[in-house]
Amino acid sequence: MEERLNDSRDIDLDAMLPPDREYTRFEAAFAWISVLLGYFFCRAFPFSEYRLGIFITVLLCIGAGVVALYRKGVKPCGRACFSLVSSVVFAFSFIASTDSLSLLISLFGSVSAYCFFVYTATGNRLEGGDFILLDMLRAMRGFDGNAAKDAIRIMFSGKKGALRSMLKIGIGLACAIIPTTVVVALLSFDGRFSAILGSIGRFFGEISLISHIFSLIFGFVIALYLFGVYKLNTEKRRDDRREGYLKTVESLRFVPALTVGAALAPLVAVYIIFFVSQWEYYLSGFSGVLPEGVHNYAEYARSGFFELCAVSGVNFCILIGVGMMMRRRGNADRLFLRIVNLLLSVMTLVLIGTAMSKMALYIDVYGLTEKRLLSSWLMVLLAILFIIIIIAQFASKIKLVTASVAAVCIACSVLSICDYRSMIANYNVDKYISGDIENIDVHELYLLGESSIPARVRLSKHFGTHPADPYYAKGWLINDLESEREKMKEEHGVFEFSIPRYKARRAIEDYLGDLG
Repeated sequence: MEERLNDSRDIDLDAMLPPDREYTRFEAAFAWISVLLGYFFCRAFPFSEYRLGIFITVLLCIGAGVVALYRKGVKPCGRACFSLVSSVVFAFSFIASTDSLSLLISLFGSVSAYCFFVYTATGNRLEGGDFILLDMLRAMRGFDGNAAKDAIRIMFSGKKGALRSMLKIGIGLACAIIPTTVVVALLSFDGRFSAILGSIGRFFGEISLISHIFSLIFGFVIALYLFGVYKLNTEKRRDDRREGYLKTVESLRFVPALTVGAALAPLVAVYIIFFVSQWEYYLSGFSGVLPEGVHNYAEYARSGFFELCAVSGVNFCILIGVGMMMRRRGNADRLFLRIVNLLLSVMTLVLIGTAMSKMALYIDVYGLTEKRLLSSWLMVLLAILFIIIIIAQFASKIKLVTASVAAVCIACSVLSICDYRSMIANYNVDKYISGDIENIDVHELYLLGESSIPARVRLSKHFGTHPADPYYAKGWLINDLESEREKMKEEHGVFEFSIPRYKARRAIEDYLGDLG
């Protein structure tokens, strides 16, 4: 007994643990680059006007990850390349639009697409099933229990000579100070060059030292995440859990088909009664004629639109629930599930078509607003998802969840890139100038921000040639544009560039003269 205890004491526990991963000098440099990019992002993102600064920083983050994977010898597949392109497209919307909603959608879309690119490029995707949602959750996991310790160790480790290389870089930068200063002083005769340098200086120096410290701290947290995504995926954490996931999914399918049919029968009956009783009222929007008893378009569009939207959303959730929980023990059960999916999808598409016809009639009479456009966008997206469900019932090779996620990503990228505020302003102004709508709310155009300035300029020019238009609207609009002109005379840094701002400046200069 004593001999066994002595033998157990001689066991080297450290030898039983996996060896620490050895990192290259480039990976150590990538960790430092991640900190620098995280700092830049924290400088730009809290101030949403730094659109170009955010765009450049996100592109640099994506580029650094791509180079790191290339140096690692990773060869991305087609799905990974699609994710990489999606990440860049989402990032482009930082300068293509100006509203906060687009900024948040773009940031989330770009980050998630980049993480999915790294995840799929390194071969961690789950095969043999429609696991894209689970893959996306796994891809965005950038922290593990030793993230901070590993990141610090990586920065000061690597193969032999990492610190020596950093010292060489530091010496080179120090040697560049004097010649760079001389060249900058000589080239400062150019006004535009000086303005760009001044804007870069303001980007880093116009805020207090405390803000720089906080930017560095939060930048380090971002660096942990960026490098964590790279580290966890290049460690080949791919595992063979596919069978386990399939068993988990199968265990959720415990509801018999008969129970599902009994639960859905009253719902289908209600829909049939609803369609019959409200047929003339709710479907009159397809003909563009108001039903009897309705006195204006606003009353018609609002009565039932949001209810129809809610019912469409409820039906989508019901289909998801049935697909997850209904038991499938034979061809009869699968056929019944297809019939349920087809029936609810077709009925929901009728509801969506009815709601959209009402909204289209409302927009045609009263013009566009942000709420009307976003509501219409959501309904169109729901319609696309239900169409995908219908197609999937006949094309078994289509992965329903993957196709639905791709549709949502494309719809979100279109919304964030298209600068929908500019679309709203141009639509309303065009409709007013053509005489299709009688009134236009100038104040609503102002609330759309810089994106609406070109449309406001066109409207002001129209007011100048049509004296019958309301005088107060002319004066208010001209004063508003003069105020915008004064704002644009103020110095704006190069990192504050955006496509809507550029178009707005061109329109103001064309109408009111050079900004100086």
